[in-house]
Amino acid sequence: MESNSQGVKPDWRTHLALVVLYAGVLAGLILGLYHFEPEIFVLARQRGGSVPRDEVSRTERAIRCVKEFLVDQEQIGFTSDLSPVAHLSLYRQVQYSLAPILVADSLDETYIVAFYSSAPPQPPQNMEGYRLVQDCESGVMLFHKPGNP
Repeated sequence: MESNSQGVKPDWRTHLALVVLYAGVLAGLILGLYHFEPEIFVLARQRGGSVPRDEVSRTERAIRCVKEFLVDQEQIGFTSDLSPVAHLSLYRQVQYSLAPILVADSLDETYIVAFYSSAPPQPPQNMEGYRLVQDCESGVMLFHKPGNP
């Protein structure tokens, strides 16, 4: 084994620290590739915009077109067609992005913000009685139940 500039050979702890460091970097790269969403980059470039780097910023950008309709609302509902884990993650991001509006993971509210990953988005059957208020053309839709304020 080679020695460093002072002529001292690294001990096993130094080697272990390097292995752990490299494993962490490799895990970060793998997770980054796993969560990479190329369609977001393509859509942003087609529209001449930049691409937010974090998920909360992407969520805020996605729901920007529905916020103006929700200014006077205290509580709204939320739904998506995502897996339970992805749904929960997105639900928390929407809660953060729309604060101080309370967002319930429910279809029992007057307004419902819906995220759909299918193309074209297909609202679920349990949205009967709601009318579409805004379609952001990015899988984000806002529904309102007529007769309610």
